[in-house]
Amino acid sequence: MSARTGKSRGSQLLEEWQGAATQQQAADLLNLDPASYSRFINGVRKPSGDLPFTIERVTKGHVPAESWYDPPLKEAASKGARAS
Repeated sequence: MSARTGKSRGSQLLEEWQGAATQQQAADLLNLDPASYSRFINGVRKPSGDLPFTIERVTKGHVPAESWYDPPLKEAASKGARAS
C-alpha cells in the first residue's frame, strides 16, 4: 500500500468497477456487508481467504485477485515512467 493513498491496486480497481452504483449495490453484488466493502474500497483492509478470487469472478476479471497485493496504480505508473 502506498503511504500517500493507503489504497492497494485492488482497492482502486474495485472502486472503478463500482462505477455509478452505490456502495450498497456493489456490496450486495459481492455478497458483502457494506462496512466490509467500504473498508476494501478505502484501503483499510484487504480481502483474505477465497474472497479475492470471488471478487475477481464477480467483477468478471476487472479486479484480479493478485491486484490486492500489487502497488497502487499511480505509484506503478510513475515507476514505469521513471524507468524509461
